[in-house]
Amino acid sequence: MGDYTEEWITTGDGMKLYTRRYLPPAGEGVAKGKWRVSGIKAAILFVHGFIEHIGRYEHVFPKYSSAGIAVLSYDQRGFGRSALDVANRCSSAKYGKTSWAEQHSDIQTMLNLLREGISNEVPIFLMGHSMGGGLALSFPTRPPTASFIPKSETVLGLSGVIATSPLIRQARPAPAWQVGAGGLVSKLPFGNSINVPAEVKAEDLSHDPAVGVAYKEDPYVKFMGTTKGVYDMLTGGKELAEHDVTNWPPELPLLVIHGTEDKVKLGEMTSTWWLTLLQVCSCPASEKFVKEAPAKDKTYVPFEGGYHELHNEPDGVQDKLFQTVSGMSDSTLGSLATTVVIVALPLLLRVVVARIESFRQQTGPVQGQTNGKQNKLAKTSTSMRLTVALYSFLALGMWYSSQTDLFTRLRLPITATGDQIRSALITQRPPEFIPLDLQRAYQHGNTNGLNIHRGSRTSHPLFTPELDRTLQRIETFDIRLMYSRLGHSVIASCDWCTTRDDYLLFSAVGLSLGYIALLCIVGIVTEASERRKSRTYAVVLVALAVGLDIFCTGLVKGSLRKGDRVQYYPRAQLCRLALHVILPNVLLMLPHNAPYLTQETFISTVQALAALSHVSTAQQSTIKNTRYAGLVREASLGSWADVTSRKIDAVLDDDEFRTMLDQVRPPAAEADQGKPAVERLKEWAGRMTGETLRELDGYIPASRKQPP
Repeated sequence: MGDYTEEWITTGDGMKLYTRRYLPPAGEGVAKGKWRVSGIKAAILFVHGFIEHIGRYEHVFPKYSSAGIAVLSYDQRGFGRSALDVANRCSSAKYGKTSWAEQHSDIQTMLNLLREGISNEVPIFLMGHSMGGGLALSFPTRPPTASFIPKSETVLGLSGVIATSPLIRQARPAPAWQVGAGGLVSKLPFGNSINVPAEVKAEDLSHDPAVGVAYKEDPYVKFMGTTKGVYDMLTGGKELAEHDVTNWPPELPLLVIHGTEDKVKLGEMTSTWWLTLLQVCSCPASEKFVKEAPAKDKTYVPFEGGYHELHNEPDGVQDKLFQTVSGMSDSTLGSLATTVVIVALPLLLRVVVARIESFRQQTGPVQGQTNGKQNKLAKTSTSMRLTVALYSFLALGMWYSSQTDLFTRLRLPITATGDQIRSALITQRPPEFIPLDLQRAYQHGNTNGLNIHRGSRTSHPLFTPELDRTLQRIETFDIRLMYSRLGHSVIASCDWCTTRDDYLLFSAVGLSLGYIALLCIVGIVTEASERRKSRTYAVVLVALAVGLDIFCTGLVKGSLRKGDRVQYYPRAQLCRLALHVILPNVLLMLPHNAPYLTQETFISTVQALAALSHVSTAQQSTIKNTRYAGLVREASLGSWADVTSRKIDAVLDDDEFRTMLDQVRPPAAEADQGKPAVERLKEWAGRMTGETLRELDGYIPASRKQPP
């Protein structure tokens, strides 16, 4: 039994939940977070299974904490101490009384608690066993019609989801009429108060007989549930396997572990409908779920011969399970470390080369110094410069990744309406934008009374929920611009990047820092102590970069005003970004004695570029918490429109401005045709980018300008 800290947490609806946290010993570094612990390399929120509690994992969690992985666990509502501790529990708590929506809401609460307790840079994994495994898998896949939908930033903040022996599908499901009858009972006002027997065969948990004996004698284990809790658990797994699996975020890693001999049974063959289910947690269902999930990084690990509770299996299975789970966090940390090393490599090499050159200039050739030492020093400097050059090409390849522009792919103008985009997506069915089985989608639409017919060019939000979420995020004009630039992955997996404030952060701030770097390069190159051809080449390269930037910007503006498809916008932005990465390294190719790029400027530039690539959630959180990002976020959409409305009032009579407006703005919806011009223009102003607003300012006559 390892050391842990107990705490009772009150949820938003007043329920009190018993929690335990296992923290690693204090390590190196500054203690961060509410819990003030240093040396944490990863953290896990653990969700236990049906009719059990976290006290059954006292021998498991200390292994993780000793390996530097913090664990937060809790007795779910309706189970363990949260239901049976009379002195501390909520007065409305009852054993087995729970629901799918409430359990997901509790996971949201605990993830917030875990994030507050540790540093923002620590990756967090959601892990669950059995029923908890099903909850962990369904948490990031909630459809828009669900009773509870987790916050997008919480899902994006996860570094991975781990499920052991998850409850997804049953090997022998109950007849449909029995499930329907149970569902009707569970939906009654008193459905969550009707107790039902739900015995689990203890001998099927583990090959170790002592585990079954302890399970039967455990005072916090009661073999009962409620109609609502059992119905939600079983039907929730069914919906997860049949529909919600397609909602899995592509960038969220997935690890599912299951014993091939899992034969745990819920109840006996009786007349009660929910007790006729055998083999509640199906190993083939877990494998099928992993195959169908659209995750880019997904792994299914079968444990041959393993029973339901792999963490209680003898003969080294427990250690193998620990190594498999901890290996996922180690691989995530390894990828983050690799990213940090790649991003920081130019700065480190720049410092080393500067030290070497400074040493050579200060000391000069010393009498008696051998030619061998001079050659060795020269070779070292050359090797470092060559390494930087290779890094530049690597960065160029990283940035020049393939992207698919939605509007070009569908042959639509960037001002196309949401209905036009929906129709084009449904009729053309590009696989990179609709990871759905349309046959299932049609059935889903007809089931909900939408009367969707094959070949229909219109749809309903309930028709394709994944598609509807994407379209909602690109409704505004400025978001469409950023979508064309950054590609589909941003819309699919990054909510906070699709807001106006973060568009300014990633576009205006990153571009400004890039030009600051270019100016520093020009200053250093012109002060080089020796005149060489390389200096001339560098100046020409800088001039070409600035010229290409201006040229591409002009092309983009021209295409937008003509209403054409943005065919070259992503490529132009990638070229610009690659130049911003490669140009600072020109410094290492030149002999000079002038001051080099300051550490602060270079690091800021690297941070902006790293944020654009979305290499990790931790980096996103770091940039979100910077002072500038906080100031930018204060300029909300509404306040932005209020500030600019006075400018629009001043130019309503300007014919030249109206002409420009008609060329750039999206066509007004039919519902807006009857609105006054002032009202329509004010609404449109709230959707304009900062760049367009600056152009608007140029159209305002000086005599009409009013103070903000």
